[in-house]
Amino acid sequence: MMKNKRVCLNCKKEMILPYFLNKLETSCEECGKEYSFKNVHSKKTWGYFLILSICYLSLQFIFKNKNINSILFFIYFSAIILINNFMKEVVQIEKSE
Repeated sequence: MMKNKRVCLNCKKEMILPYFLNKLETSCEECGKEYSFKNVHSKKTWGYFLILSICYLSLQFIFKNKNINSILFFIYFSAIILINNFMKEVVQIEKSE
């Protein structure tokens, strides 16, 4: 199971929760205040994917290579980069009202 770090905005304590939880109402262990954990996805991940796509398509155009193995390699390579980037994101905790 993938895990993700979340940081309390009040006491700055890092907590590790399962990554697949999109929104969870809970309280901080240290300060005891109620917080809403919400994922914040950056545009940087999609930027990496766009750059990889442009590079791959330009290489395909230059070399006129229509080999299925190169397409599968590109999909595998871009998936590794996207997953790695999602794992590194630090998700902030928004205070619930």
